[in-house]
Amino acid sequence: MSWSGSLPARRSAAEVALPAGERRTGQDGPVWPDWFPGDPRRAALLCDFDGTLAPIVDDPATSQPLPGVVEILVELSGRLGVVGVVSGRPADFLVSRLRMPGGRRPAPDETPSRGSGTSATHRPSATHRASGIDRSSGTDRLSGTDRLSGTEKSDRVKLVGLYGLERALPDGRTERPAEAERWLPMFAGLAKAAEHDAPRGAVVELKGLTLALHWRTADDPSEARSWAEAFVRRAVSEHRLDSHGGRMSIELRPLYRADKGTVVEDLARESAVACFVGDDLGDLPAFDALDRLEAAGTRVVRVAVDSTEAPAPLLRRADLVVGGPEGVLPLLRQLL
Repeated sequence: MSWSGSLPARRSAAEVALPAGERRTGQDGPVWPDWFPGDPRRAALLCDFDGTLAPIVDDPATSQPLPGVVEILVELSGRLGVVGVVSGRPADFLVSRLRMPGGRRPAPDETPSRGSGTSATHRPSATHRASGIDRSSGTDRLSGTDRLSGTEKSDRVKLVGLYGLERALPDGRTERPAEAERWLPMFAGLAKAAEHDAPRGAVVELKGLTLALHWRTADDPSEARSWAEAFVRRAVSEHRLDSHGGRMSIELRPLYRADKGTVVEDLARESAVACFVGDDLGDLPAFDALDRLEAAGTRVVRVAVDSTEAPAPLLRRADLVVGGPEGVLPLLRQLL
């Protein structure tokens, strides 16, 4: 792909809006590569994980990136200025999936509960040292002399978890706000209460600093959704928490100024062009951040991942729309 040439004119909001039934894809022509400027080191590429790099699955603990995702991110991290994954998953979960060959299957105590079993524990305080990806072939395209190991190359991909509450450090440790220690027991207590009352088949997912309730696999999804929303309303009132909806789920988070938008602004602040790829309502703050960066002079690209559950507001605001995680991979390959 050539990194030279003029950039296409930015379309108006009316032009970007998707008419009913219409989908734009990055495979229809040269529009996608042409968004990026001449120097790839001044570009930032940031992606969500679930529904974007990994298919949505019934059991959150079994989620894995599509084959080829890790390798593409590693290659791009040696070419672009910033490459990262910004997710609602704990940072150590992202490390286990994106810094180790083939990912790591969760330990037994990391499996979410269904109904009144034990809650999911992603052990956010655990440290998973990255073992990396063996890419012995050699040099990066930028310098021609980069002989980094697979581990070091995968460490260049920035991993930000829990909507900005956690960041994976190169040595595998997790960085969190100072307030995190007092939040941990509160969310653990809420998880126990949710386990006790959850309808059959509902999933209680404790992420350490957040708590997600899923009704996708519930025996009666409508009943489980009503229970989850009522549980969250009580928790928000009693503990001064924040709540956010997701794909057949709802999540409790601390009242803290961090979301995907603050992360995108931080990571892409010095970039000439910034792109975010996402699939859910939780990705709208990232699009908001791109709006602010665009107002400051940054070229931005908003990519939505379509599905039967994709929210209309995300699709309407997108510059490009691709079909599922399977549509994301060829899009990213065009940047290599």
